[in-house]
Amino acid sequence: MVKNSKKQLKKNTRSQNLPQLKRLNRINGQILGISRMIEEERNCLEILQQIKAAKSALASVELNIINEHLSFCVDKFSKTHEKKVITEIKELLQRVSK
Repeated sequence: MVKNSKKQLKKNTRSQNLPQLKRLNRINGQILGISRMIEEERNCLEILQQIKAAKSALASVELNIINEHLSFCVDKFSKTHEKKVITEIKELLQRVSK
């Protein structure tokens, strides 16, 4: 991340994070359900379907967090520090794509 950009970028408020926390709690429930399915030796295809659903839900949370960051944090900072913002976006995309 660009030096000192954390200090200059606006942090998300609790109200902005609440929808993501709710989704993560649901995903946590899905993961626990998958664990139970494995313990109960349920059908492999059913287990794999639930794993895919959990991965998709987690990817959705990831995308929402990126969108929030770009919409609220970077947008305000970009007006005066465009080059730093572009560098930060590139770094963010590199980390997410791994």
